Amino acid sequence: MATDSGSVETRIQIRSDYRALVRKNSVFWPVSSIDVRLGWTGVTVEADSLEAVASGGVGLATPDNPDSIAVGGQRFVLLERAPAGFEEWRPRLPLGPQTAAGSIPRAHRATFSIPRTRWGLTRVWQIPCWLHPLSDGRLLAPAELPGDQPLTAGMTIEVDGTEILLTGESVVVHGKLALLQTANLPGSHNTSQRWETKRLRAPNHPEDCLLFAGGETLPLAASRLQPGPTWAVDPSIDIPPHWLGAAVIARGDGALIGLLIGSNGPGVIAPLTTDVLRPSTHP
Repeated sequence: MATDSGSVETRIQIRSDYRALVRKNSVFWPVSSIDVRLGWTGVTVEADSLEAVASGGVGLATPDNPDSIAVGGQRFVLLERAPAGFEEWRPRLPLGPQTAAGSIPRAHRATFSIPRTRWGLTRVWQIPCWLHPLSDGRLLAPAELPGDQPLTAGMTIEVDGTEILLTGESVVVHGKLALLQTANLPGSHNTSQRWETKRLRAPNHPEDCLLFAGGETLPLAASRLQPGPTWAVDPSIDIPPHWLGAAVIARGDGALIGLLIGSNGPGVIAPLTTDVLRPSTHP
């Protein structure tokens, strides 16, 4: 009973493995233990009595555009019945433990500046991207930007407020990925925020994984990835443009196994290769 005696309150406990399924805009409703039809997004049954709740349970569903993860103590109103059309909701949410690893090193938010001349006018095309610091001081980056624009020397990037001119010595391209040798980046002394070699891996085939773009996460099942030198993401999965360079983290062991690269059409993942994993020879 609520403190004002105007409603009934109950508490539920969500296992940490499934915390990401409950969002601030998730909805709950009572379900009966009779004629229950289970589905990924909830339970398709109608029950609106306290007896049904006592003998049955509570259904849960989250809309297509899930809000942030619900915090402890958040209150939800128990609806009288399941919302209309909830069976069609298809939110992409991680199920089970997110990864088998601990914290994810902080990625650097960078902006590539590319001059383009057309009709005698030069304009600077700016492309935001995520870069990932490695234990040897280099930054892992996509070598292919939107519009089939390759990453080359002569480009300028701004990383955490520091402007860096890429040179032939500082850019090493390995297929669809590149390694940038930089210095004096803000926070570069913090070795705990770098990817250690033991947490980098070259996968042999698509795996269940998570895309990490700053504080945002998108789960991807291996069945949604087309195998090959690069992995094409199922076109039905909407990946925002600002996710370029997002880290691809294996669900099994938490290793960094690839990056989201820029390409026309659906999202494309470039898996790490043995060339990328070789130690730096830079003095």
